[in-house]
Amino acid sequence: MKKLLFLFSLVFAFNNIFSQTTWYWADYDGNHLYSDANNWDDGLGGLGNPAAGDDIVFDGIGFTTDGCTIDVSTGTLSSITIVSGYTGTITLNNGITIATSADFDINDGVFTGGNASSTITIGGNYNQTGGSFTKPPATMAVTGNINISGGAFIGNSAATNVTGSFNISNGSYSGSSGAVSITNGGFVQTGGNYTATSGTTTINKGGFQSSAGVFSPDNGTFLFNTNSQLIQNTPTFNNLTLANSTFAGVITYTINATITVNNTLTLNWATSISALRSVAVVTGTINALGDVLMISKSTASTGGGNATINISGSGTQNLNGASGGGAVPGDGRFPNITINSSGTVNMISTIPVAGNWTYTGGTVSTGTCTISFYGSNVNGGSMVFNNVNINNTVTLTGSCNIASTGVLTLTGNSTFITSGQTCTLLSDALGTASIAAIPGTAALTGNITMQRFIPGGTTGWAFVGSPISGKTVNDWEGEIPIACPSGCSGGTTGSSSNFSSVLYFDETTASSYTNGYIGATDATSLGEGQGFWVYMGTGASTTGDITMSLTGAPYTGSVPLPVTYSSGNNPSSGEDGWNLLSNPYPSAIDVDNAGFSLSNIDATIYVYDADLNGGAGDFDIWNIGSPGSNTGYGVLTNILPAWQGFYVHANASGPSLNVSESAKNSGNPTYMKTSKIQSQADVIKLTLNGLGFNTSTSVVFKSGATNNFDGQYDAYKLFGSNPLTASICSKWNGIYYAYNNLPQLTGDVSVPIRVKTGTAGTYKISADNLNQVLPNSCIVLYDNYSGTSTNLRTGSYTFTANDTTDAPRFMLKISAINNPITLSNVINNPSNTSSSDGSIVSSPSGTGPWTYTWKNVLDSVIRTKSNSLLTSDTLKNIPAGVYSVEVDAAGAGICGAVVQTFTLSVSSLGIAKSALDKNVAIINNETGCFVQFSYNVPTNVIISAYDVIGQKVVDDMRVEAVSQKVNLDIKNADNQIILISVKSQDGVLNKKIFRSVKKLKIC
Repeated sequence: MKKLLFLFSLVFAFNNIFSQTTWYWADYDGNHLYSDANNWDDGLGGLGNPAAGDDIVFDGIGFTTDGCTIDVSTGTLSSITIVSGYTGTITLNNGITIATSADFDINDGVFTGGNASSTITIGGNYNQTGGSFTKPPATMAVTGNINISGGAFIGNSAATNVTGSFNISNGSYSGSSGAVSITNGGFVQTGGNYTATSGTTTINKGGFQSSAGVFSPDNGTFLFNTNSQLIQNTPTFNNLTLANSTFAGVITYTINATITVNNTLTLNWATSISALRSVAVVTGTINALGDVLMISKSTASTGGGNATINISGSGTQNLNGASGGGAVPGDGRFPNITINSSGTVNMISTIPVAGNWTYTGGTVSTGTCTISFYGSNVNGGSMVFNNVNINNTVTLTGSCNIASTGVLTLTGNSTFITSGQTCTLLSDALGTASIAAIPGTAALTGNITMQRFIPGGTTGWAFVGSPISGKTVNDWEGEIPIACPSGCSGGTTGSSSNFSSVLYFDETTASSYTNGYIGATDATSLGEGQGFWVYMGTGASTTGDITMSLTGAPYTGSVPLPVTYSSGNNPSSGEDGWNLLSNPYPSAIDVDNAGFSLSNIDATIYVYDADLNGGAGDFDIWNIGSPGSNTGYGVLTNILPAWQGFYVHANASGPSLNVSESAKNSGNPTYMKTSKIQSQADVIKLTLNGLGFNTSTSVVFKSGATNNFDGQYDAYKLFGSNPLTASICSKWNGIYYAYNNLPQLTGDVSVPIRVKTGTAGTYKISADNLNQVLPNSCIVLYDNYSGTSTNLRTGSYTFTANDTTDAPRFMLKISAINNPITLSNVINNPSNTSSSDGSIVSSPSGTGPWTYTWKNVLDSVIRTKSNSLLTSDTLKNIPAGVYSVEVDAAGAGICGAVVQTFTLSVSSLGIAKSALDKNVAIINNETGCFVQFSYNVPTNVIISAYDVIGQKVVDDMRVEAVSQKVNLDIKNADNQIILISVKSQDGVLNKKIFRSVKKLKIC
């Protein structure tokens, strides 16, 4: 019997320790405290505190509807149930936490309170069928699902994390600002009212559906991340992000209808993992009313899908292919893109498109954006692309306009089919659109329209060609005024004119570059690489801007230009072999590139521009591969614009000039306008200015050059058609040079310079930027007519030329070594103020013979000594004063003479100053500024006035002074410090004055 009683007692104790108790809120003490053991009933009359593993129930029908203040953390209960009929308020104190291992059910009543430390952890589901639940501003974690079928769930600023799904079928959910994370089950709404958080709702798996009820996006973000997900029905999101931050590969999103994004749509795969990853939206339509962004990883290169992003907002939207930190342009790809905006769409960075592109409306700004097509069809409508990359077989199903700064690029194995549609390369003052080098494995099929903007200026001739095949002069009718003697069907000048405004050049009939021109007719072919001499203008003397265009198949692949060589009577003079050609491509080309290949042709191109030489027209020149020689007008560079014609000179039989795709260049030079002048050492550029003309020639000292015409370096001087214009060139062995390259300087060189003008008048020759040119050499221009030498390093030369001058009038003299004269001097001052026993001994360097010229302060010559072999010369018997000597010598060569000035005195003040003080006074007062003289006999003086930087404020005054006053008119120097200087045979007297507009006073 005792053994049975002991066993019974043991079992009873075991059950008490390990049993799960259900506690009912009773509030027997009436203090509403959760921690009071007298407030809980186990349903059998027992009292106590709920412990870990217990269930607690708020039952307003069986027990009480009194409120409850949870004032202690609950530990991990099994479950919490608020039964329907409980109308009390459950208040969570600050800092108190709640946890369950199973469900938390709310069917009635009010749950509120708590702070940022009041976490709620639910090991099962959160089920709400009624009542009001206000989540504390702390993290709420639900291991199961959140199921809302009634009542109101009010969120807060902290996160809500759901491992399962988030389901709402009735009632309401208001997310406030806290983040929501749904790990596995997705979001399902079949009723009720759901107001999203203003923070981020992240759905990692399970997708999204909202088939009934009210879904309000608020101003938050829905982020779908990793694994394939389905977005069903037609919800409207505020911000929507479709991402792939962890999955190494392509994840897909399926949209089974049309969804709307009010604010920002983002395709985002994070940049923190270096695996290949991308996002594909395989079906459905996204109406994007705000920005559309791509944030990509550098290794991502796929994705996109067959869904359509319809950019259809009414305000300003951005389509950005590389936004966010670490983004790399062009990595991920968008699906189909439709632009159907009633506002403005700004395109940013590189926009890769896996699907099709359709434009139906809106203002589009492409800026510097590149759109890269990987899909099948493009319809650009009236929008203007900037750069376009074709990466697949892409068919143009509508228009395609490429901006004047843009480039169309075909990548390897791609094909761009334009047949039956219009693809236009636009041109304006900013530049001209172009087609980049086309790989041998790519192809452009069909026609394009290419424009060529030609800026206004002087009406005159221009070199023009065609980048479009199969065209004739008739295709230029209506683009520019055309006249031809044989009649032009659409010519605006008329068929009765004997003037041909379009000519081509036939080298085989020409004996020089000036007489091989033949007038074109309507039927004349604008052949591959053929250049034309076209009279271009909208007015008689000046022209407005002109935009020409041609439509057809562009020239592609390697293009042999039509070059011939026919030797005439004087081939050595360079008169034969001239060919007028043109850039054959719808792109600029780099003539320095190996793809511009010459054989038996001089390495120089010549382009005529009517705006050069002060509007008189002239040729500019580029020496291929030798930028040191290219210092002409500086308009033409190695980058030759599309449509640009040019001359080359063949120098032997069998010449060839082949241009390949590799010569294309992304540079966008305006048609013969605005580029920078080259500046290179050992290039002497002589510029001729006068009567509105401005032209130049260059002499270059270059390794590898010879004293003969070097086809690799030299350039002929070509003269324009205006007989009144002025020109300058060097003439060497009967050839006129624009660029004359000579061997590197080893000895003195003299180069004949010819100035030719049809208009007599005053001209100036100057040489700019000589600081770095042959720094050890003298550079002198000698005028054979006047016998004048000018050091071009220190100044320019002004002269008068008449319209009959033809022979080289000038000689450009360059010394191999700058060998100026240096002087050693001995000065012997006079013994007293009245003596004339002073002297100056000057001893020059070198070997002579020397020529000495001595002058006094008035610049009067007082002694000369010519061709002296003595090592010095002496100026004797002179009083105190200021003197100068100029020494020239045969040994100085072209480097010229040296001048040195001396002052003789008998004391620190000097006798000259004492004598001047006695006879001269500089006076500055309210009545004016003047010099008072008190000489007994007439004395020659010079009066000068300088400002503080040494510039004269009045012209020098030469006066034969006695006893008199000489007024100085220096009103223009008011409020300045002025130096007044009086010079005579007695020396120099200086005085500073300050002229004030209010009061004059001596400084």
